Amino acid sequence: MKMALNAKNKFGFVDGSVTKPASDLVEIQAWERCNDMVLSWILNSIDKSLTSSIIYASTPCEVWIDLEERFSQSNNPRIFQLKRDITTVRQEQNSLASYYNTLKSYRDELGTYITIPNCTCGIIPKCTCGIFTKLQEIHETECVYQFLMGLNDTYAPIRSQILVMEPLPNVSKIFAIINQEEKQRLLHLPSR
Repeated sequence: MKMALNAKNKFGFVDGSVTKPASDLVEIQAWERCNDMVLSWILNSIDKSLTSSIIYASTPCEVWIDLEERFSQSNNPRIFQLKRDITTVRQEQNSLASYYNTLKSYRDELGTYITIPNCTCGIIPKCTCGIFTKLQEIHETECVYQFLMGLNDTYAPIRSQILVMEPLPNVSKIFAIINQEEKQRLLHLPSR
């Protein structure tokens, strides 16, 4: 929902940063049209059982706050589930692409909850030790290991070759290498 509202430059109606103009009639009418449009978008995108409890709200901001207070919850259970899924996902009967996409979607979602913290003291642009870059490299290496661990044993030879590479390629490059290897292997299978 946030993405759609941001794309239409209307999220300000939800977060309260776009307020009703004080006196200009033309601006007031334009604001009311946009306000009602955003309200209708929200009403049409939520479960119908909720509409009766928010239909009389006068602004999208009121609706957003109400729904957030009612349904906001800790992300800890979801983070726990994603971490569990990441550590247990295996290729098994899935195609290489399907396995990669599943693992990537788990990691991407987890990345929305847990991020490498941004520097707020302003030292990062002047940093000479490279800690931020090193943290990103550690994270990427973890993604690589997880991807390689979940692969079927048929990929053991290529996995071994990848693990001796210095530096390790990123996970998307490794996917491309293994995918290419798989295509080469399929070319050499005898036809029936």
